[in-house]
Amino acid sequence: MNTKQNVSLRDFTDFKNYNTNGWIRGRAGVHANVMKEGDKCWLRSAAPEGQSISSGVVIEKVIYDLAPGTIYLFSLRTRHYDIGGEPTGMYPFVFIKTGNEISAQPIEIVDPEWKVHLVPFHAHASKILIQLINMSPGGKRNAFDMADIFVGTPLLDITTFDDGLNGWTQGNVGQTGSITQLYGKSVFQNRVPSQAPHNGVVLNKDFTLIHEREYVFIISVRRDNQRPPKPILSLASRTGNLTDATPVGFGDWQSLESRFRAERAIETLSIVSHQMDDQANAYSIGDIQVFDYLAT
Repeated sequence: MNTKQNVSLRDFTDFKNYNTNGWIRGRAGVHANVMKEGDKCWLRSAAPEGQSISSGVVIEKVIYDLAPGTIYLFSLRTRHYDIGGEPTGMYPFVFIKTGNEISAQPIEIVDPEWKVHLVPFHAHASKILIQLINMSPGGKRNAFDMADIFVGTPLLDITTFDDGLNGWTQGNVGQTGSITQLYGKSVFQNRVPSQAPHNGVVLNKDFTLIHEREYVFIISVRRDNQRPPKPILSLASRTGNLTDATPVGFGDWQSLESRFRAERAIETLSIVSHQMDDQANAYSIGDIQVFDYLAT
């Protein structure tokens, strides 16, 4: 079986470097501008002083290379931008139009904190126009922010090492590892020599995720010999460990698994070694899976 990864449509816009990635402002988005604070960027829809935001299309984009009949996912993060000056109760609410379909429920943007919205849709053609439509009354309280716009299929990334590392990068502890045939399959075997540091990153890879969405990260691993010390591994993200540091046994494959919530749009996932001993050890990773929890 070949190494497999999700190569389906994944259109992601984080507005970094003021790049709108093909999203075009509509009549209701003429005053929308990319904002930046630190390394965070977003699109703000807010009228200048003394003006109001009209109803209609805020932003739109044609999405190509869709498979007709396939279910796709549209998601974005929003938050209410309150510049004051008007009575409460006048908040933005928007609909998502995908081709000829319009979302059944509006997205009401009341919360000043970021919130994720998910809208599944069927592709009826190979290209469709996606529109974010503002239906709320005008006024200062109609201002809101948008970030991390995603259009695509649920993530499914499976690495079997039949065709290489599939985008995984060898870390400081994985430099001595290599792909080999062992136990009747392709594996990434890491033979760490004595006198070398054994604690650190074995493999890591960057993923484009949907902020606050749940994902699953699984590896299969086994110890290659019974000489001490025993390998100790965990799964991690940039935030920290996703699993406990787990000793790897000899003789059978064992799984390390984590179900986690994405804390950022671009996430680095890692396989980490915690063995502090300077004696040689060896272990093999049989496969790595990262997938959308809702795909299970």
